[in-house]
Amino acid sequence: MSYTSKDIKNIVAEILENKKDKGGVKSLYFVGCGGSLGALYPAKTFMEKECSNIKSALINSNEFVHSTPKDFGENSIICLSCHKGNTPETIAAAKLGKEKRSSSNYSYMAGRI
Repeated sequence: MSYTSKDIKNIVAEILENKKDKGGVKSLYFVGCGGSLGALYPAKTFMEKECSNIKSALINSNEFVHSTPKDFGENSIICLSCHKGNTPETIAAAKLGKEKRSSSNYSYMAGRI
C-alpha cells in the first residue's frame, strides 16, 4: 500500500473535520511492534516539535492493548504500523481503537487488517 502526500493531506483533513464537533483531536498514539514501532519514531518527534496542543506517544501494541492510556477515546487518533499487516498485537490494538471510537479506521497498515 502506498499513499501520496495529497492522499495523506486529505486523510488528515477528514479526521480533523470529523473530530471538530467533538472537541477536536487531543491525543495521537503511534502504535506498533519492533521495527514497525521504530519506524514511527520520526513522526512522534515531528509532533513533539511542531504541535503543542496534541499529546503524542509511542507505545508498543501489546502494552497499548493491556495498559490503554486513560485519555484514549473519541478525541484520539491511533496511528498503527505493521510491516506485513498480520502482527496479532497490532491487529488487537486496531480493534481496540475501533471499539473506543478513535480514528483508528484511518490508521493504515502495510497489509491487511
